[in-house]
Amino acid sequence: MRSSLARTVITVLLAQSLFLPVTFGQTAPVAQQQTGTETRPGRAQSAWPQPAAVTTPVIPASALIPLTGPEPNIRVALTTDARSAVISTTGHLMNASGAGSTLLALDTPRVRVNPRLLSPLPASNNNATFQVIVAGAASKEEAEDNGKEIEKLTGEDTQETFDTETKTWGVAVGSKRTREEAEELRARLEAAGLDASVQGSGIKSDPVKTSTAMNTDPGKAESPASRMNGNVRFTSRPSLPSREVVASGATGSLFSSSAPVVFASDDEKTPVRYNDRPYRGRIEVFTNLRGSLTVVNELGLEDYVRGVVANELSPGGYPALEAL
Repeated sequence: MRSSLARTVITVLLAQSLFLPVTFGQTAPVAQQQTGTETRPGRAQSAWPQPAAVTTPVIPASALIPLTGPEPNIRVALTTDARSAVISTTGHLMNASGAGSTLLALDTPRVRVNPRLLSPLPASNNNATFQVIVAGAASKEEAEDNGKEIEKLTGEDTQETFDTETKTWGVAVGSKRTREEAEELRARLEAAGLDASVQGSGIKSDPVKTSTAMNTDPGKAESPASRMNGNVRFTSRPSLPSREVVASGATGSLFSSSAPVVFASDDEKTPVRYNDRPYRGRIEVFTNLRGSLTVVNELGLEDYVRGVVANELSPGGYPALEAL
């Protein structure tokens, strides 16, 4: 009896000696952790890293180089196979033949242009391509007054002109004529105290200068076959134009030209119209090899961008202003 009781007590004591250290070992660190958590000051948590702010790069002023010179021109073909073209404007219609910068004022704001087949012309008619111009007027009204005085002085008809390079007005005196006749008229105008000039495309260069310019090697003599009376001998002769542009108004035919004809408005803010559709800049019309008309819109780069961007990014398709 006593032996069984003693055996039980020994078993209980052994069990306590085995399990109590494990229990204390598990609970002691928890108590220490709780005590340390309560007494130790809290550690400040570092701020969350913020993304770098996106800023627009600033271009230094030294890197900005202003563009100099005239504004680039853009040429847009409106049609290449027109049988006729109607050119109009709400202002005063101007026109110029060839590549000249002087625009002549027309008496009508609306003209119709047609191509016409040319018959062979005598060679002497090619000399009648000179015009006498009296420039220096600041406005169209001043040019009209100068034209009336010149008509009284010379008895010649006058027409207002506009120089697109100098942005000044002038007066074209009489019709186109030979160079000798134009020089005679210019001398009469200068004798009356008017500053006149002769403009045309038939001025011939000096034969001696032409021959010298072609021979670029001083040590190489020019062969007899390469010159003919001091002029350069061409391998082919330029042919006369076979078609021309004819412009007519309400009163009949106005003018004709075998060179391209440019139409514009006297005010740059007033558009010129082709078949009643407005365009900025100028409208150029010339005949092509098919016998029809080619119509070209010539305008500055800024006006071209101003028109094409608004049409491609229309308010209906792209309503966001940021797209423009």
